[in-house]
Amino acid sequence: MSIIVSVAAESKQLTTLATVKELLSITVTTDDVLINKLIDRVSASIVGYCGLEFAQQTYIETLATRASLNLSITHTPLVDVVLITFDGVTVDASDYKVQQDEAGLIFNKYYWCNTGSEQKYSVTYKGGYVLPSFTIGTRNLPEDIEFAVLENVKQAYLTRKENSNIQAESVPNVYSRSMAVGRTASLGLGDSTKLLLAPYRRRRI
Repeated sequence: MSIIVSVAAESKQLTTLATVKELLSITVTTDDVLINKLIDRVSASIVGYCGLEFAQQTYIETLATRASLNLSITHTPLVDVVLITFDGVTVDASDYKVQQDEAGLIFNKYYWCNTGSEQKYSVTYKGGYVLPSFTIGTRNLPEDIEFAVLENVKQAYLTRKENSNIQAESVPNVYSRSMAVGRTASLGLGDSTKLLLAPYRRRRI
């Protein structure tokens, strides 16, 4: 299986600068650059932990299938199927439909062919969520994901001036972090964050 991003997301930040500043009651712009960096880092950590890219993008995915009614794509929720080809030939769009958008299943009333180990199917599709940081579209990222980002960005921001010699620190069921002297802190995800993210953890990027 191979996956190519054909149209990248305009942003991968799972929350916005304005939302973080409102949460922290910040009205000045002094730390805007820092906060944006923290949003980037926490967002990337959560994507890595879940193994799923949340930002809505257009993908071209090639895959092999067994003879079955459903074809399963990787990046969900499945928003739109642009094109499916089999061995380079376009599959008639009237033959298939999205069966379960959250599961990424595409139903074919005539069955998908058994390709064995050969990746003969190519699916061009739009998958993922409209993020709060997008300028176009109606946001549909689950609230739990944004809340997890906000809590971790808040902790990182509020503890940014603490002793940089700290090697490791954790608050049970809340968060954990580690720092090395002279290096930027690496953010860990606490138990409460992992609990929030559990329904979205796919481990299949």
